[in-house]
Amino acid sequence: MLVTEGRADVAWKLLMQDTNPSWLYQVSRGATTVWETWEGYTRSGKAKMSHNHFALGAVARFLTEHIAGITPIEPGYRIIGVTPSIGGGLTSAQATIRTPYGEVLSAWTRDGDEVEFRVTVPTGAQAQFHPLGGTQAQQLPPGTHVLRRAVAGLRVED
Repeated sequence: MLVTEGRADVAWKLLMQDTNPSWLYQVSRGATTVWETWEGYTRSGKAKMSHNHFALGAVARFLTEHIAGITPIEPGYRIIGVTPSIGGGLTSAQATIRTPYGEVLSAWTRDGDEVEFRVTVPTGAQAQFHPLGGTQAQQLPPGTHVLRRAVAGLRVED
């Protein structure tokens, strides 16, 4: 994954640009599924390979684990890592994951110099909330939590 190799900047670019190669290029061409190739069509307009393919579908992992920041720290999400990334020109993001304990939610909204985070932890689980740039994880028990942070205290990937 680009992020784990230190290239979150490239992953953000692939997500946000609408020229080839990118996921938004496919959307701009009318895609409702992920194509097997970045281009999707030959120059004459004929479909190239599969138009319902997972090869480039790793974008879902980037959205869930990087932008929303939801990762399992222990099997089954008994302990949930919530480390959202702010950037890419986005002003908000939200993702949910169903776990054996229930639904986990991570959402954030950037408003000027502040980011509001909303985290829902299911009963029987706990979360370690750690916005990028923070020094220490905050332990969150089951329930819904609203946390605010100044952008100045966060690593923003714009």
